[in-house]
Amino acid sequence: STSAQLHEYCEGLDVHEHDFVSIGREGDLVAGGLEQLEKSKLRIDLAELPTCVQHLNGQRVAIGTAQGRVLLVDLRGGNNEMIKLRGANDGLNCLAVRNDHLLYTGDEMGVIRGWDLRQGAAPLLFTTSHRGGITSLCPHPLSSTLLSAADDGSIALH
Repeated sequence: STSAQLHEYCEGLDVHEHDFVSIGREGDLVAGGLEQLEKSKLRIDLAELPTCVQHLNGQRVAIGTAQGRVLLVDLRGGNNEMIKLRGANDGLNCLAVRNDHLLYTGDEMGVIRGWDLRQGAAPLLFTTSHRGGITSLCPHPLSSTLLSAADDGSIALH
């Protein structure tokens, strides 16, 4: 077992192949290899309260915020882009990605939206299958099915 204190409070964690990314409550992003948790590759500070993080591919991550926005971060140190996805007005609880460009968001009002990051800010998918806030989104690796869970105790297939 290996551990490292990377944040005062960790809001989110994701793994892509041999790398991890985590986001702290203070807005600090830590990315690095799983072999050496204490050696981070990148630290940035955010202006908004982060709530979740998700690898888009090995080079970019998406960070959801309590203000309903998504920050796309280039882990190679390139351009970072804050995008306001149309219709995402409530705080984002979780993110999921499929095929490096389809981003799903789950918010505190129980709404799931799907976005094609190549085509702009309008949602492709909009569903309200839960009565509580979305706590987890899991794309099925072999089909187009998306599973969701909410703080009302429900699980749904989309």
